[in-house]
Parts: sequence; C-alpha cells; structure tokens
Amino acid sequence: AVAFARIGEGSLGGKARGLAFMNSMLIKYRQYDKHDGVRIMIPRSVVIATDWFDEFIRQNGLQYVISRECTDEEILSEFVTATIPARLQEELKAYIRTVRAPLAVRSSSKLEDSHYQPFAGIYSTYMIPYTENEDQMLRLLLRAVKSVYASVYFAASRAYIQSSQNLISEEKMAVIVQEVCGTEQNGLFFPTFSGVARSINCYPIGDEKPEDGICNVAMGLGKLVVDGGRTLRFSPRYPQKVLQTSTPELALRDTQTEVLALSLRPEEFRTSIDDAVNLRRLTVSEAGEYRNACHVTSVWDRENERISDSPYDRGRKLITFNNILKYNTFPLAEIVRDILAMGAEEMRCPVEVEFAVNMDVDAGRERIFNLLQIRPIIDSQDNRPVDWSETETSDALIYGESALGIGQMADIADIVYVKTEKFSSLATEKIADELLALNARLRDEKRPYILVGPGRWGSSDPYLGVPVKWSHISEAKVIVECGIENFDVEPSQGTHFFQNVTSLGVGYLTINPFRGDGIFRQDRLDAREALYEGEYLRLVRFDRPLWVCIDGRSDRGMVAIK
Repeated sequence: AVAFARIGEGSLGGKARGLAFMNSMLIKYRQYDKHDGVRIMIPRSVVIATDWFDEFIRQNGLQYVISRECTDEEILSEFVTATIPARLQEELKAYIRTVRAPLAVRSSSKLEDSHYQPFAGIYSTYMIPYTENEDQMLRLLLRAVKSVYASVYFAASRAYIQSSQNLISEEKMAVIVQEVCGTEQNGLFFPTFSGVARSINCYPIGDEKPEDGICNVAMGLGKLVVDGGRTLRFSPRYPQKVLQTSTPELALRDTQTEVLALSLRPEEFRTSIDDAVNLRRLTVSEAGEYRNACHVTSVWDRENERISDSPYDRGRKLITFNNILKYNTFPLAEIVRDILAMGAEEMRCPVEVEFAVNMDVDAGRERIFNLLQIRPIIDSQDNRPVDWSETETSDALIYGESALGIGQMADIADIVYVKTEKFSSLATEKIADELLALNARLRDEKRPYILVGPGRWGSSDPYLGVPVKWSHISEAKVIVECGIENFDVEPSQGTHFFQNVTSLGVGYLTINPFRGDGIFRQDRLDAREALYEGEYLRLVRFDRPLWVCIDGRSDRGMVAIK
C-alpha cells in the first residue's frame, strides 16, 4: 500500500507537503525500521489537491460566501448541503476500500505553508469512525471534507487571515484524509499516546538547554496536547527528569486529568462547527480500565505515600509515562531526538513535530510511531534572537540574566508592581486579593501588563510570596520575581504555576537587585503618576508601548522605555 497518494493536480498545501517531506526523510535516513519492534511511519494518507476545492466552490456557486457576512453555522449548512464533484466521489470511494481504521480529515491550506505565519490550529480536523458499510462511510467522509472546506470561511479563520495580511479569496484548501493511529475498545478508538515535540526549548529548566528541544505527551488523542490541555512535559535529552512527576504531590496535582477518545458510533458524527463533536472525554480512572493504560500509568500507593510503577498494584491511577521515560519500554526519547535533529537539519530552521504512538498490538507485532505533521517554528520579527552584546542594558527599567520566554513582545505599556515598602510576608494574601480585582479591570480593558513583586508568584506558601492563582494574573504577559533584602527566594520553576507560564508563552524573569543581580528601577516608576494606586499595588501606564524582550534562548530579559 502506498503511504501517500494524491487526487487532483493543484497544490498540496502546507501540511501535506510536510507529510510528503517526512515520508522521504524517513526513507533517506532509514528511520522506519531503525528500532527493534517499532515501525516509524506516516499514516496512510490521501491528499485532495486544491483544484478540487475550486471546482467544488464553482460547481455549487459558493463564491458569494466570501463577500457576505454569514454566521459560521450558516456557512457550514450551505457547504454541507452542496455536492462534491462526481469524479472526486469515485476516487474517494476507491480509497475507502483500502481503509480499515477511522479517518481524520484535516485541512492543508496554502497559507499554512507560508513560513512566516503561524497558521497552526486555525482550521478544523474532523474525525469519522470506520464502518463496514461503504456507502455510509463515504457519506461520512464527504460530510467531513465539506466541513473542512467550510472552515476556511469561519469567523476565526477570517479574522486570522485579515490580521496576517492575507486575502481570504486567495486561500485555497487541500484536504488530507488519513487513518487515525490507535485501536478500538468498548466502542472507543484512540492511540496509546500522542505528542508534540519542538527542536528549541524557550523555557529550559534545571539541566535543560534550549537546543535540547522539548516534548509534551498525553494518553489518547492529540487534540488534548494541541489545545493546551494538561500534558506531560519532558526533555528528550533527560527523559528521566520530569518535573511533574518529581515529587508525589506534583504528580497528584499536575498530571493529565482527562483522555480524549473517538466514539465509533456513526450516528454520533454530527455536522457541527465544533470539530470535537464525536470525541469523548474520559476521566483518568475511566481511562485506567483500558488496555492502553498499562503503558503510561502508575498507581498512587496511599499507604506508603509513594507512586508505584508496578502493573500489579491497585489504587488511584496517574498518567506518569514512567514505564516509557524511566524504564524505556518504548524508545520514545531517542526517536523524538532523532526526528527533531533530522527535521531541523533538513528544513534548516527549528521545527515542531506532531506524532501518535500505538503500543496496543498483539505480541510479536510491531508497535507504531506515526508522524502526523512537521512545520517550521516561526521566528517572526518579534522572536528573532536579540544580539545582547549590541543592547545597552544599563538604562533599563528592568533587566535580568535568568529569563524564560520566547522573545520580544509588542504592545505592553502597563507595569503593575508591589510597593516594596508596603510588602510584608504577612500581607501576601491581601496583595493577592487586590491583584485579582486589578487584573479583572485590565482584562475588561484588554490591557496586557508586566507584573513585578517580591518572592515567588503563585507560591502555595504565603511566606514565600504572593499566593496567586492563574485567574489573578491571567492578563500578565511578563512576570518578574524580584528578591528584596531579607526576602530572597529561589525561582518558582517547578510548580503548577510554572506549567502555565510555559504553555501560554508568558515571559518570566528572576532578579535580586540588592545583590547586584539584575535591575529594577522602582524609583523611576514611583516618580510617575499612578493610574491606579491601592494599599499594596501601583499601576503605571506609559504613553506608548515599552521595549520588552524576554529571551529564554540566551537567558536574558529586559524592559526599557523606547
């Protein structure tokens, strides 16, 4: 069977080109059979090239949708009631005859391959169950293809296309149809686990280095990972050192809480603008009953207050990936390292890769590592590494040499800071309350801000810093932990709070100016008029955005007046 086929003459779009690229890369580097008992491959795929999209729009007279203001629902119903050209239907019917698994139908648009615009995740992916009845399967597939076609014109994609200076009338859509990786049990279908790996890590913690890359994995379907759900984060270079499982309390609080699976009942596939209509969310204890769980779960041994990786222990299950990362029951870290190195070498820039793994196979059969997608990581204007040797730091409002984050940030003109003279470790809960109200006000005004204060933000111990939850600081785009005399704290890397900082791309800086480590010019902020002044907090707004760069790759961060 051919791993990769195309229907039509037009462009393949970005994702499909990535797939073809990965397929040839696996062959060139002989990766597909490098590991004993593991097959590394792309899923069997067929690409419907962009000329069929044009034909579909033309035949059904759908051009007017571009200019009219329709709701997403209206657009979807127009598209789904339209007809897919007969020849394309024949080709898809032939493809279905070769298929024995559920299918994922995803967009591969022309704009998704422009290297400078992150188009990831704007369009929808619809999954359909496998059914023995060919006509029923074809009907489901055609509906999914039309839904993906419609998603070009949904409000979110329109807004995105406008903000990135592209014209919606130029957007052309290819569609990838590919087998979903996984196995069936109790009417649900999912892979053992899915993940996303990046060849550059802007939030290196502990021994990690930016160039070691970073990987996030989750049991079940990968939508959880891509949508920023709670996953397990590890460095492919140090797979044994996983922050979230480093202590029992972190593992109990910070590991995956739900597993996504595809329902195989055809009647559950509804046409909807939400592409997750037929996905089921399982709790960890529900998922623990499935065969796949034994590969990725451990058990909380309450009597001894420890985590047990023995398959025979009973108790509350936790998704730790210990069996894979600590005992190497599957060569995940090594495969991820190889693929990232090859991808970055071939594309000549940092890359991001999506994958899924099926370990639920009969004894003696190969386990499957499926590469689903590769794309360049965008170094937009804001993210190019700064040449710090050329940058004058002495005049900064804030400067430090222990930074985590992804580079420059535009449009921040507000700084909220804790008044040092008012700070006491007894007042941290009151400070948190005051910040909650101020953050809500800035959220309503849609104003991002820089937050500066002593000690650890997000500490659960009020004596170590201000005990904020994420809702207290959701609008802060840069968080600065500024030690003061007699209140010197290690940075908070390693908490749940930190997990959010990394997944949402917030900048993070630790300084101790009283020790000569970093700069915080509170006197210059005190001298400016406050837009808000409370008992503990002050908000200063500048007339125009500040120069803000928090650069985890070189471990430095700075805020200055432009």
